[in-house]
Amino acid sequence: MEVNTIHFASIPSTNIWLKENDKLITDENLIAISADEQTAGRGRFNRTWISPKNKNLYLSFGIAIPENLKQPGILSLILAFSVLKTLDTMGFKGMMKWPNDIFLKGKKISGILGELIHSHGKQKAILGIGLNVNMDETSLGELSRKASSLYLESKKEWDCIEIRKKLIEHFLESITIFFREGFTYFLHFLKQRDFLMGHHIRIMSGDKELSGKYLGVNEDGTASIEEIHEGKKVLYSGDVTVLEY
Repeated sequence: MEVNTIHFASIPSTNIWLKENDKLITDENLIAISADEQTAGRGRFNRTWISPKNKNLYLSFGIAIPENLKQPGILSLILAFSVLKTLDTMGFKGMMKWPNDIFLKGKKISGILGELIHSHGKQKAILGIGLNVNMDETSLGELSRKASSLYLESKKEWDCIEIRKKLIEHFLESITIFFREGFTYFLHFLKQRDFLMGHHIRIMSGDKELSGKYLGVNEDGTASIEEIHEGKKVLYSGDVTVLEY
């Protein structure tokens, strides 16, 4: 599989650009769209993602989904794995907060937005990643209580271009292994880096709210909880909050 990269100085949203140009996503290639700045960046549930110029990593991948892939949402976990491996090479031990966030020392530094589209008879995935690199407390504002950046955790500035190159390389390697060997290769590592493990959580999935003890990621990329009233439940996606007990 080849990687085709396109970089913009400024763009409304890397995910939106890929959706508008989805014909570039084929079975033979992985598309990586990046930008120095997003003017209309967004996260999950259409939340605004702060995207100042030359401060962070803004990157989206476009990939054609094989017909035999039953849970395409699992691709977000492959990207999370790739982010964690990239951070490892930089001396950071990140943690995954299922299903779409990366935490460092208890604060969020990265979010993944996975979207599925149907185009020309083919299902495709668009995976956007925002990583806080050189933002300081002033840039984060009120978010600094719950969010951080590589700069704040290391007291040094980082090269966004080099991080982008590393992440693209890690994701290409990871997605190639996944399509060849499946999710088992990634599961043990993700369980070790599971931010939610052992916590009591509340999850909003659609219009349904569940609460219980988080049990971990399953072999198909779903997660399980021991729900307070209904016993063991399988989670496919949702907005997760850690409950303080």
